[in-house]
Amino acid sequence: MKNKKHILVIPSWYPPNGGYFFKEQSEELKKRGYNVGLVYVEQNSLREVSIKNLTKKYFQTKVCHENGLIVLRVYGWAIPKNQRLNHKLWVYLMIKLTKKYIEKYGKPDLIHAHSAIWAGDVAEKIKQFYKIPYIITEHRSRFVLNESERLNKKMYKNWHNNILKSTFRNASKIITVGSHFTKNINNYLKKDDYKKIITIGNIVQTEFFKPTNKNPADLNNLKFLCIGSLEDYKGIDILIKGFKNVILKYPNTLLEIIGEGSSKLNLELLIKSLHLEKNVKLLGKYNRDQIKKKLDKCDYFVLLSRFEAFGVVFIEAMSMGKPIIASNYVCNNLITDDTGIILNIDSMSNVENELLNSIKLIKKFDSKKIRKFAIENFSYDAIFAQIESVYNEVLKKYEN
Repeated sequence: MKNKKHILVIPSWYPPNGGYFFKEQSEELKKRGYNVGLVYVEQNSLREVSIKNLTKKYFQTKVCHENGLIVLRVYGWAIPKNQRLNHKLWVYLMIKLTKKYIEKYGKPDLIHAHSAIWAGDVAEKIKQFYKIPYIITEHRSRFVLNESERLNKKMYKNWHNNILKSTFRNASKIITVGSHFTKNINNYLKKDDYKKIITIGNIVQTEFFKPTNKNPADLNNLKFLCIGSLEDYKGIDILIKGFKNVILKYPNTLLEIIGEGSSKLNLELLIKSLHLEKNVKLLGKYNRDQIKKKLDKCDYFVLLSRFEAFGVVFIEAMSMGKPIIASNYVCNNLITDDTGIILNIDSMSNVENELLNSIKLIKKFDSKKIRKFAIENFSYDAIFAQIESVYNEVLKKYEN
């Protein structure tokens, strides 16, 4: 396709409310010659309401130029404890904002929605108005759980069902960041539509996450690094319990944990009860530069999540040439025998034994091979070649 097309990006969340990878991906599309715009309704908690904030956020529309990207924003407020009403309000405002974008900048050739909940819903309704095809990239971890697990974790409501069916069925293509999404998304599709799903991983900035430390690992003084929110689903309690066994044999081994969350106090108490204060450190929240420095100095990156959508931090660690230790619930396009170890976290004795065994296995990993894997599979060039192929396929179909 000779002429780069007009792409409208619709994210389900966006800075300052997370979604920095949506921002980076959209900016990269612009750099690659596409005409790119983005629309986003920022819903803020009513807990932040004040006279000062109301003068800044009163559902006004603002046109922003952010790193060469045209972004139309609405600054609004969320309704407390009413997900269904918030959904209706957000979708209504997003449709209204998208119509403004089209009036000002013209009709896009393609919409790229990030997550069906609820950017995909907006894209599906815009398709009805303007006949613009859309694709969805699904990132949400709820789609790697079965329905009963999602209900138990309050991630899913029965009223979601019909919306998700319509959203997925009317998409021209569905990109998942891991193949473990496919089974649950298929539940919303007709069998003829299963072929619409394609797996494309997330992106790592391989030039930023570049190793400088070339010191060989010392088996008696290994440093393990964990990065993740201190929430139950990240499995940090499993990691700490399993680490006790490592310390008994290798007392100078260090586990550092970066992140904040609601489980912090419980994890502090767990560390204390296991007498691991000297070996397990909760470091709190770090910025990107600080994370890079810690990755550079560690020997292993470890995260034993109970469920995980993708885990960009895994590929950041691999870009730094670090072997990773992950649970059996991580997406299966991440780990190979050359890049890390998968632990079955359903058995605590297995976690203990495999963490201990990882000390001996550290010498088998080749930092250069691990970084090469990250570059070949998750760099900008690798991922955008796949995304552009999807764009071309969908646009060619609609042009004919």
